[in-house]
Parts: sequence; C-alpha cells; structure tokens
Amino acid sequence: MMRNLVVIVGVLAGINGLAQCPITDFSIDPTGCLDQSLSVVNNTTGADSYEWDFCSGDLSLTPNSDVAANSSLLFRTRAIRVIRSGGNWYGFTIDQANSPYRLIRFDFGNDLLSAPIITDLGNPMSALNGSYDFQFYEESGNWFALVANSGGNNILRLNFGSNIKSVPTVQNLGTFGLLTTPNGIEIVEDEGSLSVFVTNSGVSEITRLDFGSSIVNVPTASSFSVPGGATLRGISIIKECNRWFGLVASYGNSKVLWLDFDNGLNQTPQSGEITFFTSYNFPASISLIEDGGEFYSFIQSALGPLYKLSFGASVIDKNGTGVNLGNYGVTQNFATEWVKDISNWYGFSIDLGNRKLIRYTFPTTCEASQSIYQGAFPPQIKYTTSGVKKISLKAKTVSGNSKSITKSITISALPAPDISFNSQNICANNDVIFTSENISGDITDYNWDFDDTNTSMAQDPVHQFAVAGDFEVKLQVTASNGCNNLARETVTIYNEPVADFDLPSASPICTNQDYLFNNTTSFDVGSNPSWQWEINGTPSSIVEDLTYEIPTATMQSIKLIASIPGCSSEITKTINTVEDGPLADFSFINDCEDKSITFTNTTVGTVTGYSWGFGDGNTSGLTDGTNTFDDFGTYDVTLEATNAAGCINTSVQEITIYSKPQPDFSLDLPPFSCNGSPSQFNDLTPNPTDSNLDSWAWSFGDAQSGTAISRNPQYTYTDAAQYNVNLDVTTNFGCTAFVQKMVTISQTPDASFSFNAACINQATSFTPLSTSGIDSWQWKIGTSTYNQQNPTHVFSNSSTYNVQLTANGTNGCIGVASQTVNVPVPSTVDFGFENNCTGQETQFTDLTISGTDPVISRLWQFGSIGSATGATPSFTFPSAGAYPTKLTVTNESGCSYSTTKIVNIAQSPVATFTATPQTGTPPLTVQLSNTSASSISQLWSVNDSNNSSSTEKTASFTFDKLGEYVVDLTVEDESGCTTVSSKIISVIIPALDIELTHLSVMPTATGESNILLSLTNKSNFPVNNIKAVIDISGEALISETITATIQPNEVYSQILSVGIIGSKNGATYLCVELVVDGDANIQNNKKCLNNDAGTVVMAPYPNPVSENLILEWISAAASSAEIHIFDPTGRKVYKDEFFDLEPGLNQTSISVSLLNPGMYYVFFVSEGIQRSFPFVIRR
Repeated sequence: MMRNLVVIVGVLAGINGLAQCPITDFSIDPTGCLDQSLSVVNNTTGADSYEWDFCSGDLSLTPNSDVAANSSLLFRTRAIRVIRSGGNWYGFTIDQANSPYRLIRFDFGNDLLSAPIITDLGNPMSALNGSYDFQFYEESGNWFALVANSGGNNILRLNFGSNIKSVPTVQNLGTFGLLTTPNGIEIVEDEGSLSVFVTNSGVSEITRLDFGSSIVNVPTASSFSVPGGATLRGISIIKECNRWFGLVASYGNSKVLWLDFDNGLNQTPQSGEITFFTSYNFPASISLIEDGGEFYSFIQSALGPLYKLSFGASVIDKNGTGVNLGNYGVTQNFATEWVKDISNWYGFSIDLGNRKLIRYTFPTTCEASQSIYQGAFPPQIKYTTSGVKKISLKAKTVSGNSKSITKSITISALPAPDISFNSQNICANNDVIFTSENISGDITDYNWDFDDTNTSMAQDPVHQFAVAGDFEVKLQVTASNGCNNLARETVTIYNEPVADFDLPSASPICTNQDYLFNNTTSFDVGSNPSWQWEINGTPSSIVEDLTYEIPTATMQSIKLIASIPGCSSEITKTINTVEDGPLADFSFINDCEDKSITFTNTTVGTVTGYSWGFGDGNTSGLTDGTNTFDDFGTYDVTLEATNAAGCINTSVQEITIYSKPQPDFSLDLPPFSCNGSPSQFNDLTPNPTDSNLDSWAWSFGDAQSGTAISRNPQYTYTDAAQYNVNLDVTTNFGCTAFVQKMVTISQTPDASFSFNAACINQATSFTPLSTSGIDSWQWKIGTSTYNQQNPTHVFSNSSTYNVQLTANGTNGCIGVASQTVNVPVPSTVDFGFENNCTGQETQFTDLTISGTDPVISRLWQFGSIGSATGATPSFTFPSAGAYPTKLTVTNESGCSYSTTKIVNIAQSPVATFTATPQTGTPPLTVQLSNTSASSISQLWSVNDSNNSSSTEKTASFTFDKLGEYVVDLTVEDESGCTTVSSKIISVIIPALDIELTHLSVMPTATGESNILLSLTNKSNFPVNNIKAVIDISGEALISETITATIQPNEVYSQILSVGIIGSKNGATYLCVELVVDGDANIQNNKKCLNNDAGTVVMAPYPNPVSENLILEWISAAASSAEIHIFDPTGRKVYKDEFFDLEPGLNQTSISVSLLNPGMYYVFFVSEGIQRSFPFVIRR
C-alpha cells in the first residue's frame, strides 16, 4: 500500500508540474504556393501570451562572420554584452588590462549590421579592476549592470540611470565573504524575484546573490560547490518550461558542466559534465539559448575556436550533438554574446590578437509577409519564395513558464492565384451582392462560405442573410496549376430600420416660426441609416431631425424615409391647422464683456407685445433690448413676439461676448535686463479661450518715451534705474485692457579694455579698464579664449584680429566690448655702416623694411660703451675691436624689433705734421711736413681764398693776407681709415701779452726750495727769451731768462734754476715778475708769495709819481683792506676799501692826477696791520 501511494503522489506531482506549462500547438496546411494567403490556427491551451516567428530556424545553420569594427581599445576584454534601449542597439565590453581599466561602448544605432561608433568611457569612479564578466538589467526605465570585478574580488553595481549612453555611477557591493576571484556572472528573473549567479575561479564554487524584487536591494549571499570544475568562468542559465537549467565553462580542465535547478533557483542544483561532446580547448564564455523549441549553446574558446551544442527540444535531458565551428580567423578570444532582433539571430565576439569586434550572422533571409507577431490570432501569412519554411510559436504563462513548437510548411514554386472580393447591401432578408476580383485570370473553381451554413460555387453570387450579425465570408479559389488561395472578409448584416417621428407639441402652430420634428426611427447600431424628409410631397431635408418653418397657414403633410443599403421604410403625418404668426427678428453686433449692447427689433407683422431674454438672466419688455454682459461667452438671446391669434413666435440668435484680455508681462533677469543692452520683455497675457491676442502697445517709461508694438519686444535702456512700464493688449475682436508694472534695469559692467602693442610672436597684454562689480571675464582673442582677468596672448600670424571681452557682473549683467587688433607684418631690421675706424665718427644707416607699419623711433646700442638714436647716427669707437651693435626699431604700431651685428673697428692712423712757422706777418711762407707713422697717402687742405691743397708728403703754402688759416692733414692707412690733424697758421700784426698765471715754492730734500712758475702766452705769436725777475723780501733781486718758445695761448710751466734757503734766509715774501719788452699788459706779469703770518706791504711806486701810484701787498689769507692818503696838513684826500681779497699778491692803481704836487702819506690797514709810506707828487 505504501509503494502504491508513493506512485500516486508522484503521478499527481507530475500532472501538476505539467499543468504549469502551456500546451503549445497550432495548425497550418503543410504545403502552399507562392504568395498564397495561409491561415494559421492557434490550438494552444494554458497560455497567456504568444510569440510567433514565421522565419524560424537560424540557429540550426552554420553562422558566417565579418569584422564589425577595429579598435586599439580591444586589448584584453573578456566579455561582451549587447542590449537594446530606446529602439537602438548598444554593445559594451570592459578592458581587463591595467592600461588603464576601461568601459567601452559600441553604438550600433537601430541596425546590428551597421558599423558601431566606439566610445571609451574610461574607468568610472576608478572602480574597475581586472573585471571579467558583467550583465545588464533594466528596472523601471533605468539601466544597471552587475560586474564580476576579478581584480577587486568584489561585485560592482553600475547605474546608468535612464540614459544608457551616460557614464555610470558605481557602487561596490563587496565580497560577501564568499567570492574568490569572481569571473562569470548571470542575472535570472523568476516570478518577480531576481537572482544573480557568480562563478569563482579560485575555487569550484558558484555564489548566489538574491536581490529579491529589485536590483537596488542589498542581496543575501550563499554559495554551492560545482564538483569536477576547475577555474570556473562563463555561466548561462535558461528556463525550459518551468525548470531552470544552466551551463558553466570549466576553463582549467576544458570541460562544460551542467546545472539542473530541479528544485528551484534558490536550492543547490544537481550538476555534472556534458559528455556527448568533450573536445573543448580552454572554454571561456558560454551562451545557452532557445529558438523555435530547439535549445543551443555557443561556447567560446580562449584560443579562438567557437563550439556549438545542439540539444534538440530539451536541454534538461543533456543529450545532443556538438561541433567545432572553427576559429573564423581568430587566435585569441574570450567573449561570446548572442541576441535576436526581430526574426534574426546575431553573435558577437572579440578578436584580441587583431583588436577586432567579430559579428556572426546566419545565411538566411525572411521572405514572409510578416516575420514576427505577438498575439493569439496571427494574420494570414504569405511567402514570396519557395522552399521549406519554419514557423515557431512560443506560448508563455504569466509566471514566465513557456513552451515552444516549430512546424514546417513547404512552399512550391507555383504561384497562387490572386483573389479578393467586395459586397453590396447590408440588409437582412434582402439580396447581398458579392463580386470576386482576380487579375491572373487562371481560376477554375470558386467556393464561397457565407458563415451561415450556406455556400456557393458561383463566381459572383447573390445571397440573403436571414438574420442580422457579423459573418466571416470566405472565398476559396483554385487555379489551373492546382494552387489554392483564400480571401476572407467580415460582412456585417443589419435589420431593416422602422421609420417614425414626433410632430411639434406647440399650439397653435403658426407661420414664421421654426418647429422641430424629432426623428424616433428604430435601427441597428452601426447601420447608419440615411434620411429623407418630404413636405407636401417635396423633398426638404436629409438630416436626422427636421427643423422647419411653415410658410403658409394651410394643412401640411410630413413624410420621413429611413434607408440602409438594400432596404428602406417610410411614415407620413399631417398638421391640419396653421395660424398666421409674426416674423420675429432682430439685429445686433458682437462685442466685448462689460460693454452695453443694443439689440434692434426688426419683427414684421402685427404684434401685441415683446419679451427679451438675454441668456444671462437679464430680461426686457421693451421693443429694442439693451444689455451689458458681465462675462464673456456665447448667449442665446431670445425675442418673443406675441399677436392676437395667440402665436408666440420666437427668434433666437446666438451672440458672442468676447473676453477682455488679462494683460501681464515679465522682464527677464540679468543679463537680459541691463542698461546698454536689449532688455527682454515677455508678454504673459494668457490667450483668451474665445479670441486671439492681436496687438500689443508697450510704453517703457524712460526719458526717451520708448515704445514697441511687438509681442515680446526688446528695449535698450540707456541708464540703470527703475521704470514704470505699461502694456496695452488688444484681441482680434477689439477688446482691450492694460497693466502697468515697475521694472528694475540693472547696471551693465564696463567691458572696455586696453592692450599694449600687438606684435607677432610677442606677448600682448590685455587689461580691463574697470573691475568694479565684475566677478568673471571671458576673452575671445581671435579663435582663442581666456577666463583670467588680465590675459596675455601671443599672435603667431600677422593679420587683423577681433578681440572681445565679456564681463560678467555680480548682478548677472554682461558687458561686451570689442576692438580690432592689427598685428602688423614685422619689420625686417637691418642697418649698414661706414668709416668704422677708431677715434672717428662711424656712420650708421637704418636699412629696415617696415612695410605699412612705419618706424617712428630707433635705439642704437654700441656694445656697452654708448648709444644713439635717429636713422643715421654716428658714433666714435675709442679703440679697435669687434663691437656687437644692436638696432632696435619701434614702429607706429608700438611693436619693437631688433637686430645685432658685429661692427669691426679698425685702428685709425695718427696724423702728425710740422708747420714752420705757424705765426708771422704777411707774406708768410709755411713749410709743412707729414710726420705720420702709418699713412700711405695724405691730403693737405688750406682754407685760404683758393682752398689750396696738396697730396705731397711735404708742402709749402704762402699766406699774403692777415688772418688765421686752418691747415688740415688727412692721412689714410692700409685699412682705409683716415685721420685729420689740423693746425692754425696766424698771419698777424704782433700783439705781445705774457701773463704769469701761477707761482709756488717746492721744498727739496736738501732743505732748499725750488721756484715753480706757469705763464700763458696771450700774444698772437710765439714768444721766447722771457726774463723772470725774482724779489726775495726786497733783500735780493735775481733774474733768469726763459728760453723756450711759447706758442699763442700756450700755458708753459718751468722750475727756475734759482733756489731759496727759506728758514735760514728768513725771507718774508717772494715775488716774481716777467719782463718782456713791448708787453701790452704788465699788470698780469707779477705774482708774490707771503711767507709771513701777516700781510706784507711794499713801498708804493713810482715815487715821485705824476699820474698813477701803484701800491702792492701780499696777503697770507683771504682778507679785506683800506687805503687812505693824507696831505701835509693831515687832511684825508683819498680813501678806498677792498673786500674778499685772495691770498697772495694784490695790487691797486691810485690816480693822483687831481692832487696838487707835494708831499703826501699813503696809509694801509688790513686785518690789524697798519703801514704808512711817504710819496711825492711831481709834475
């Protein structure tokens, strides 16, 4: 009994398990012809959704490959994932190499066959570290990716948000204490619960992460071992019916292991090795997929080969076949990814050896009229090519359990006949005419099925449907080639309508008044009858309800006919009595709310009274009505005119009251509300519901009384301030309103700027002229931009550049200023020179080519010894040598350019010559002789009246006239240098004047003192043999002759041969006087030295005197003095005072010509010293 119970329980469990999966089936004719409309009948039970593929079977074929992209970024990628978002396809891979780690995106657009755009997303948040595999998941419109971060031994969660093209944020989910070098990763969603499986290469274990209902949850982690595994890598899990099954790549021992989750994803699966194919070589990644009820697996070897496993209708039984598809030219590859787009499968991998993205496609095309369909009842399908076609159906339950089935149909090469039909009339129990339509003309048989158990073999049958309803009419035709085709249409049949209507209930019924005849015909919904009203036998209207004004007071016959295609019905009713009524009418003009409107009564006929209703609750009994409507809208204004017969005829007219606009506006914030630039005003007046805004009138409230009539004007205020702005708005119906607001116009920052000379390849500095209220600057200089306050820019080409400064104010205003900067063509600086000899003016010439930018100044620098300006300066170099000479030119633009040359200065010759004599009376012959040491040629030049010259080494010139003549000797040496030496030849009348300019005593080692004197020849001719008379304290007079020839204006010094024994001698003073016969000025011939501490006064002379008395004294220091003369009676007859006297000999000449002859006394006083001397005036 126990054994039987176990069997029964097992059977029930199996039945319940099968009940969880749909029973998928459909039917279709096994054969067909080209372009034949094929009917597919869904026979599935237990399913909630359906996916049809009318071109199934790609994966049973061998794929082809091509290179989708080349990129050096594809260096060490281990996985590739392809997803679809927003109608476009995207691929992702991760470079595992630390060069650096990077996330890479492929943008395919909407076609996986296109060449993708490759984007390097870098290493988001520097989190990637040797990542091996990753999987994407979309939740609530946001994209996430989970990454097996091998190098970090952790799982990363990448959040792309709603835009898959954004750079993701990264969250480190950690190691969970279970990960050991995670490699492969798979995300599985089952009945709202999210599970993630991660392979570990360090141990043969898989870590399971349970996220619950959301990928953003914190997962719980557990692990289970996989016996027989070594270095687990790729993992893929799929659901067969209601059971999950997976494959794992065991890289270390080249095996593929299976995982059977027979007890659910949250339990440890059974596992083992796939044994029907074992020829793997380092399997790295794996993809397990299902197509049309057939299961396949693609396994990528790290060394290139791609393997395909075919499991047939079930992967759970672990049986099938395997094949090595080859390496497709790839030598190193880890990644594989397979996706389905519409009906086509695509595969992707990465050729690491050649840095290529490899794409796999299958050699098939879909020639069905529709490749895929979702829904329980598929449309008719046509195929345009012959052959065996596979149709698959995948049926799913709400819990995600699915079952697929594939069936084949053989399409012959024969064409099916074209066929369609149309029908006329839709009325039950009446003829419906069917007309077939065919172009090919080869139909031999027609078979109609009217869906009411009736059929027909006629080409164009006529059929009556006994009841109303929807009927699927089918026409099956057969052509002469034996091919069939089917046309089917749903025909709706309706019951015949029953016409009826209601007469007006008013009493009496009067002329000149509209009456409503209400249509009460009964008819089937959707039959859409047509209507025909007849008045007294005359057609009047085809609308459903009749509104009719009876023109005469006579009996009226009213008929209504109701028709649908194929049948109709009618009814007639009579009005026996009609009274004459007034013709009520009035006129008015639509206007605006809050305005008084007049309604003018134009009623015709005899009237006993009027009544107005204006539709807003207001009424009037006057003949003409007047009303003011408070609100806009449409109102039915009613005028009732009553006559004696009891007719109350009415005229109802609709008046439209237009709304007044509700003006409002705004002013944009800075920078669109600043002075000096357009301020943006925005009309915020809402559009009335009953009219359109038509015109705007702005008044901007400034001193310029600015106005505008555009809707959203811009206005430029000159000054920053507050202004009252007025806006009047008018609608297209003339309704007007206004609003006034105060606006604030902010101060625009001053963006003016200055810059120094803009010169090619030189830094140009730009400086804003104002910094107040500015927090940032943007410069645009040519094509370059700068954000600093004071940028410098180097112009590399000569041109005209636009420079713009945008100054961003702290108040949001923006000041903009532009200037044109002309960068001139640089000058070509050059110069020449000549006469480059020492001691002479070397001439320099500026040879600069300056073009349109003229030179305005020049600076010459002659090494470190001097400088000059001007275009043709000269400079005298003191000695021979190589001198770096620099010329710097400054142009009108302010640009400066320079060049440096080495100027070699040669040693100039020294010109010397003798001229004998140099002074004399006319005629004076002068002998000239060139005594220069290194000259090779000479030129004598004389500035006489004949400009005499000579090139002889010795020359003679005779001067006949008085004057001074310059004799120049120009000599030239072998280097081409010349030197000029000059002497003056004086032809004179002699004028003799010798001045003693200096006298001093020089002690010697023997105790004696030498006398040193200097004299100047102020004569106009040479002088010699000058006598010097030495007076030593008046005790000794010694003379000595100076024999030297002293030239005019020559200063000559000599130590006299006479010596003095100063201390022994006790001399108090020393005087020396030069005695030259004919000296024109003897007053400057004498000097004295005072050896005493006081002043020495010498006796006056001449004594006796007749005209001038000379008194001399020798001062020891600077002093003052007084001189007095007394006559014999003691009367003072003369006084003179002297101040600031120099030390040494002083002399004064006293005129005594006015004094009488006789004896006198001269009295001398100086610095406490008094001396008196007698003298005699004699004539």
